[in-house]
Amino acid sequence: MDLEKQATYDGADVPLIVTLTIETVERRGLDCPDIYRISGPTSLVKQLRTELITSKPSAIDDSQYADINIMTSVLKQYLQDISKPVVNSESFTEFHASLSESPFFLLLRGVFPAATTTTSISL
Repeated sequence: MDLEKQATYDGADVPLIVTLTIETVERRGLDCPDIYRISGPTSLVKQLRTELITSKPSAIDDSQYADINIMTSVLKQYLQDISKPVVNSESFTEFHASLSESPFFLLLRGVFPAATTTTSISL
């Protein structure tokens, strides 16, 4: 799957599957514990993913997909399956370098020195 082709197909800068899942998570899922860690039911994840990629809906039916983990699973799977990385290695290196000097990271280093002696970001 190609991110640019999907965005072009959807007629947007960002593929509809990304936009709608993130909007749904922001609207009703940010207070859920372990968000992005728990998987949604496989059958509903496949169903929603297919629907978002092929039929271009304008919104996600909250009554049909009430479990927020369905949204996060669809988004994670979509991003894992794209053919080119969203952030290339050069950009990631620059991002990582700037993150390690950010005020937030420096604060964490003071609060949790053992946890921040080596910086590691997993995607």
